[in-house]
Amino acid sequence: MQADITPESFENRTFTTKLRGYDPDEVNEFVAEVAAMLRDHKKHADRAYQAVGEEMGEMLQQARDRADSMIASAESKAADTIATANTAAEETRRAAEEAAAAARAGAEEDAARLRADAERAAAETRRTAEEDATRLRTDAANAAEETRSNAQRDAEDRTARADERVRLLESRENEARDRIRALQGELHRISELLGGLEPDDVTEGSPTEGAAEDTGILLETAPEETAGRAP
Repeated sequence: MQADITPESFENRTFTTKLRGYDPDEVNEFVAEVAAMLRDHKKHADRAYQAVGEEMGEMLQQARDRADSMIASAESKAADTIATANTAAEETRRAAEEAAAAARAGAEEDAARLRADAERAAAETRRTAEEDATRLRTDAANAAEETRSNAQRDAEDRTARADERVRLLESRENEARDRIRALQGELHRISELLGGLEPDDVTEGSPTEGAAEDTGILLETAPEETAGRAP
């Protein structure tokens, strides 16, 4: 198989001299012109490859940074919630990882497509190579911006839902603690009332029966109040 033609190999190619052939000077001049043209095309193609590579590197880095930020935010929120919110925090973290994986996959597909376009553009003329390089950079920037915006909106929405869930659970916990403290105070008051009665009073029945009636009313109404407050 013949080796790839480069400007240097083309320029240094030698031919066998025969009688009644082409003018060697003209042939050498033509060879030099073609070699210069190949060298110029290669130079522009290298610049196009370099520009596309830089754009791809920036886009992939932005996608990785956004994914890392989303995961860190989800994990930080989950660590601050109470035990009943752990399930919601885990779902948020998994969603962030899936979004990051989808963003990386999309970026890799875009990179492969752009590299293929760049390879085809390198075989064309200088003007065509420059136009294709500009188009590719624009497409890459738009794709990266769309991916970043979608990932950010998804992360913000899930984080807001998790925060709302945590606030609701904390409110319920505070209400339950308030009810428990109120019941404990009432029980303590009843215990003091019962402890201060004389045995004769208990036999006669009037104060004890009144306290018992008060206690029964309290114990009967407490569940109703608790049920009325429950969300």
